[in-house]
Amino acid sequence: MEYYEALMSSVPEGKVLLFMDAVQPAQMTTITSVWIRKDDNKVISTMVRLLRLSIVGAIAPGNLSVAIFYQLKTTNRRVMIVF
Repeated sequence: MEYYEALMSSVPEGKVLLFMDAVQPAQMTTITSVWIRKDDNKVISTMVRLLRLSIVGAIAPGNLSVAIFYQLKTTNRRVMIVF
């Protein structure tokens, strides 16, 4: 906590300190059980072809109205540096 307070107090006037992160949330459904009559062939569809989301965002502590976020095709080191 002391480090955080020192960091926040060292921000120059007129500047904003942002904390950023990236996430790739999973959106897969899993079938856990199903009732099918014996000798009956049923197709059970899955959602394995869902596109993965990549979200990069940043917030300003003490002022969440300054939140910035983007949905991108991928997240990697280069994306984080450019962001």
